[in-house]
Order: sequence, then C-alpha cells, then structure tokens
Amino acid sequence: MKTSEFLKSDTTNAVLYIYTDWCESCEILKDNILQLKERLLDVVDFIFLNADDLDVEIYMESMKIDGVPYFGVVLSGDLISGHRGVIRVDGDNGEEFLKDFEDYVRIVFS
Repeated sequence: MKTSEFLKSDTTNAVLYIYTDWCESCEILKDNILQLKERLLDVVDFIFLNADDLDVEIYMESMKIDGVPYFGVVLSGDLISGHRGVIRVDGDNGEEFLKDFEDYVRIVFS
C-alpha cells in the first residue's frame, strides 16, 4: 500500500512503522520490524512511512506521535497501540518483547 493510500484510508489493518533515513535508532529497529514482517506475512500488512514526508508528519501530529522510530497497530484505520523508541533483540527483554508483540498482533487480527 502506498503512503497516500494508507493516510486516506479509514479501513486499513496494518502494523505501522514510521522512520527517517537519517535516524540511527530507526535503522536498528527496522531490522527487528522486518523480522516481524516475515513472521506475520500471513496475518497482516506492514506499512513503512518516512517521517520526512510532509503528509506523514501531519499524520503523526494528528495521532500525537511525537518521534521516531515508532511502530503501532492500526485496526480499521484507527491506531490502537504503539511504541516509540528502539527495541534491541540482543537485550535482556528485546526478543521477549518482540514475541509478545507478535502474539498481540496475531490476536488482534485473528
């Protein structure tokens, strides 16, 4: 789905990832999000939005998303949960957090 289609839709179900190309933390989290995408291919679409795009910036303001990296769950066009910041899978709780998020996504979209 294109950025413009996502931003205009009120029926989208997706995992949303917002990043910038210049953000080191975004690159770290992007690898984790791509792993989740592979594990959830049969469950939900993943939407990647660049926060440097003015339309994405306006969307972030309207959803009260105050920074990147950010990932969240969009159900029927509504952002129902989200997380801002880096989750490192090499940390003590990183892999557990990602597994919990994967389980959560499977429940939401089942």
